[in-house]
Amino acid sequence: MLNSFIPKIDGLKMMENPKIDTSFDSPFRMNAVKPEQDVSSFSGVMASLMTKLDTEAKKPDKMVAEAMVNPEVDLHDVAIAINQSELTLTIATQATTKIIQGYEKIISMQV
Repeated sequence: MLNSFIPKIDGLKMMENPKIDTSFDSPFRMNAVKPEQDVSSFSGVMASLMTKLDTEAKKPDKMVAEAMVNPEVDLHDVAIAINQSELTLTIATQATTKIIQGYEKIISMQV
């Protein structure tokens, strides 16, 4: 009688073909942020990095919209993209804060 409540699930068979791409060279490393446009001035570098940041921030929106229409989209990939975007924005915010703090220290120095 107790055996009738044991679920008949083959967990190993369900895990044979995961949809998540695990073929990364270094899965826990972020790609280097390199400016793509004008690198001759600080403002050119920052403008290029802001463009890349904007592209990275919009990527999960596209994936969520695709997941609503296409049932084949894996929700794990959507969650990973959202977390990557959130991490990218957090790092950009912290870097911006450090740059501003450094600028304020330079300005407040007495020569």
